[in-house]
Amino acid sequence: MSSEELILRQSASRALQSFLDFSASVMNNDVSKYSIDDKFRENNTRSICTMGCIQKILEKTYLHNMGVAMTKDVSIQKEWIILLREMVSNFNHLASLSSFRPLCKVDIEEDFFHNITHLQAGKRSKALLLFRQGIKENNFSEDITMKVFVPLFFNMFSDVKAGNYAFHFMKPANDASGNSDALSEDIDSSLTFSLVTVSSDKQQYMQKVVFPQVQKLLGSDPEKVNVNINLVALKILKLLPVDYFESQLSSIIHRICNFLKNRLESIRDEARSALAASVKELGIGYLQFVVKILRAILKRGFELHVLGYTLHYLLSKNITADIDKKRMSFETLKLIAQSITFKTDLLKKIISPVSLHLQKQLTPKLKTRLEMMLHNIALGIECNSSTETSNLFIFVYCLIEDTITGSRSECKENTQSSPDQDSTVRKTFLGLGESGSQNSYILTKFALDLLRNRLKSIKLDKEDEQLVKMLDPFVDLLRKCMSSKHASVLSATFRCFALLVKLPLPSLRDNAITIKNVLMEILQRAGNSNGHLVTSCFKLLADLLRGFRISLSDNELQMLVHTPMFVDLQTNPSPVALSLLKTIVRLKLVSHEIYDIVVKIGELMLLYHDISLYANTLENCSYEHPSGREAVLEMLHDILTRFPQRIIDEQGQTFFLHLVVALANEQHQNVSSMILRAIQKLLGRIGGQGKSYIYEYSLSWYTGEKKSLWSASAQVIGLLVGDHTLQMGKHLKSILAVVKKIMESSIIASGAIQLGLSDEAALPLWKETYYSVAMMERLLLRFPELYFEKNMEDIWIILCKLLIHPHSMLRSISSSLVASYFATVEKRKHEQKLDAPSWLLVQPSRLFIIAVSLLKQLRSELSDTTANNLIVQNVAYSVCNLHMLIRQSTSTHQFWSSISSDRGAFLEGFELLGSRKAKNIFLLCTSTSSDVSGSSLDTNEEPTSLLVSSILKKMGRIAMQMQDTQIKNVFNCFNMISSALGPDESLTYADHLLAPLYKVSEGFAGKVVSDEVKQLAQGVQNKLRDLIGSEKFVEVYKSVRMGLKQKRDGRKQAQKIVAAVDPERNAKRKQRMAAKHREHKRRKIMAMKIGRWMR
Repeated sequence: MSSEELILRQSASRALQSFLDFSASVMNNDVSKYSIDDKFRENNTRSICTMGCIQKILEKTYLHNMGVAMTKDVSIQKEWIILLREMVSNFNHLASLSSFRPLCKVDIEEDFFHNITHLQAGKRSKALLLFRQGIKENNFSEDITMKVFVPLFFNMFSDVKAGNYAFHFMKPANDASGNSDALSEDIDSSLTFSLVTVSSDKQQYMQKVVFPQVQKLLGSDPEKVNVNINLVALKILKLLPVDYFESQLSSIIHRICNFLKNRLESIRDEARSALAASVKELGIGYLQFVVKILRAILKRGFELHVLGYTLHYLLSKNITADIDKKRMSFETLKLIAQSITFKTDLLKKIISPVSLHLQKQLTPKLKTRLEMMLHNIALGIECNSSTETSNLFIFVYCLIEDTITGSRSECKENTQSSPDQDSTVRKTFLGLGESGSQNSYILTKFALDLLRNRLKSIKLDKEDEQLVKMLDPFVDLLRKCMSSKHASVLSATFRCFALLVKLPLPSLRDNAITIKNVLMEILQRAGNSNGHLVTSCFKLLADLLRGFRISLSDNELQMLVHTPMFVDLQTNPSPVALSLLKTIVRLKLVSHEIYDIVVKIGELMLLYHDISLYANTLENCSYEHPSGREAVLEMLHDILTRFPQRIIDEQGQTFFLHLVVALANEQHQNVSSMILRAIQKLLGRIGGQGKSYIYEYSLSWYTGEKKSLWSASAQVIGLLVGDHTLQMGKHLKSILAVVKKIMESSIIASGAIQLGLSDEAALPLWKETYYSVAMMERLLLRFPELYFEKNMEDIWIILCKLLIHPHSMLRSISSSLVASYFATVEKRKHEQKLDAPSWLLVQPSRLFIIAVSLLKQLRSELSDTTANNLIVQNVAYSVCNLHMLIRQSTSTHQFWSSISSDRGAFLEGFELLGSRKAKNIFLLCTSTSSDVSGSSLDTNEEPTSLLVSSILKKMGRIAMQMQDTQIKNVFNCFNMISSALGPDESLTYADHLLAPLYKVSEGFAGKVVSDEVKQLAQGVQNKLRDLIGSEKFVEVYKSVRMGLKQKRDGRKQAQKIVAAVDPERNAKRKQRMAAKHREHKRRKIMAMKIGRWMR
């Protein structure tokens, strides 16, 4: 364009802009503003533009020419789009223009009109996203949209596809791949308007202008199928008249299907995706139309395999199922059963291939395949949203009744269906001949599984009368199924009965005794069998005995107890048999055989006192998990609850002795908890004398030399702590002495083991130490004066060492005890008004070693939120109180002199901290002047700088080295410390607190940090700024930033020096970095491709 033409265009644009400004002043203000009196108004009527005239000019001249300009060059579009923005912004009283006001933004970077014609594709993509959001949320003027925006968007769409734009500039904002697909997709979405009915003129425009251009784009690349363009074509066709839609639809589907004949798998996959998207857009009703075209095109050779896979893919995509290429046929059956409308005739068609094969002689392989087909059909029916429970019950009832008789049977009408149910069930449900009746049990099991699955998925409400009426007829039908000779049918029948007994079914109540008799006959026929059928019989029998007032005769009871499950109960305990036995005991059925079985159960848990013999007994159990022992303990708990007080007092000590041995030998945590609950129940029921004996036994075991009983006796003593009748205070000295000995032994035994051992159970004496500390925690609750007694100081010192024990449970309970000590200290301070108590754990040396020990715990990954909170609270309390104790000293020399007696504890803390420099400074500060006369270090080191700052620096390094959990703990601790210290004292450590916060929030952590952690860092940083003031915060912030910058510059300078001194080493480093970047880029590209494929 020449300069004269450009000047002419700009002048015209300014002239149009001037008219818009004048028109806006008229339209948005009262006409009286331009007149003085009535006479003046009357004389100057012709000189004032009326509002109607201005509106006519805007619609006929501006908007018309604007729509024409949208099909021209982008420079012309830009001028008119800016004019349109002025119209939208200034003409408030025109609803058609003001509806587009949400597209105008104060920030030019966010404004739609400035970005839609921008040179950068990212800006245009952002503008299209804004328009798409706006048209969904606002009522945009349809007339302006069709006149201006539709030509603009379609022109952009055509230019993108034709390649007129140069896509070597910035990538679109919502597409990391940097190509034009994202921009095209946004245009596609913007062209799809929420119009239910379209006027005839718009249909004419789409039919003659828009759709032919889309067809041209479809044929522009004959070797590639584009999903987006096909979707655009279908969306436009759906807005056009029906006859035109039907005439053009076939050609689009044919074109897509032809790509499925291509030999390249990538092209076939793209075509398959386009076909699935088209079916989804058209609706599931057009699936048959698409399948007909597929069958007409894919007819021979490998095309048949493509046809089958494509059909499965279409089904899966339209009912959101997964594709399994290896199990295609079975999965397709599931998808069909899942997608059809649930009707009896349709289900019969699906099952008919199976029923036809059942009329033939079946091989084992064919039988397995038929059962797998029925299994997948059942899965599909369960996932079918159109499956109503009442219709499913009718189908299952008819199928069971037809197959259980093996002949043509009529469906009975006692299923109590509702009036709106499908009553057009054929009288002859399935036609099975004589040979088919031999195999009809397969269909019977299929129907029973359907019934069982539906009963498990619905809520079996006893108050639901309609549900009870529908299920009541099944009782008689299932009773007939119990006469089957096939174990699979019997087992499925028992499982269905087990669910039905939960409901008050009249037929079940009337037939309970009959069902029980049939069960006893089946058990008698089973003989010495011990399989799934017998297990199902036992479960159903237990449910019947619990749910109905029926009993067992002496002969039936004797037959039960002589079954293999009860005979082998001691060597092979069965949870099902134990559950049935529990029911029999509750019913108080008297038999000497029951007493013998209970004795065997007691021997199972209590006979073997020695650890090795008890372990051998457990090995003889046939269960991988200790479910048998759990069933025994559950029954024993019921016995302890229900037995009379006299029996508990007589046999309580025997129960206790065996339970304690079991507790000492048990390795499974859940079973140990159940044993402890049984002991607690026993202690709650036994009399005072028996409880006194139990306490004496436990005390003798705990103070004895048999280590295997230490943990169990400690748990029992812990349960007895709350009983004030035992006079436990007299034995506190001996108990605490054993606690100290066990803790010391545990620390010595685990001294060479590092923190974070994977097999914590292998640590020596950890369990004895844990339960001893737990017992001590209960003792402290009852005797709070023990906290500050002199004879407890050694125990508290040892407890501080347990904070770094390799076992996590010991570390956790030690943290809990330290927290309780600190809480008691604060309570005593408040009550006694003491400022500087001399209690052990709040002395500077102990606070320092506790804080440093807890830093070791910060390095471990803890999933327990309570344990994390305890660590954070204890560290914050230790640091804050250490700081306050230092501040209370009159001078630095006075403080160093006061702690000279605790040098050993401080040195131990510095060893844990791992700072040799800080340790050397501490030694110099606490030594005499003659010892340090030749040293170059400053002996007047500030205590806060040496002690507190060292801890805070260590915490910052932990945050930078560990994962998100540890970072959160450190930052929460920083927040608590700064809040407790206050503004003036927090300023002392502001640089140590702010450094890790700055690195995480600004992305200099050197690792990937989650957004949640970044938000936490920013929040703690903001609280610190509010605390110390903005000016001081800015100074510290600049200092931290400059310090980090100097370190980075130093590293870069060192790299440059290496490049000059050792170029070979530098070249190898560059090669490694380049390889790393190439691998990162490859993974990123692959992730983007997978993301596009998933769409």
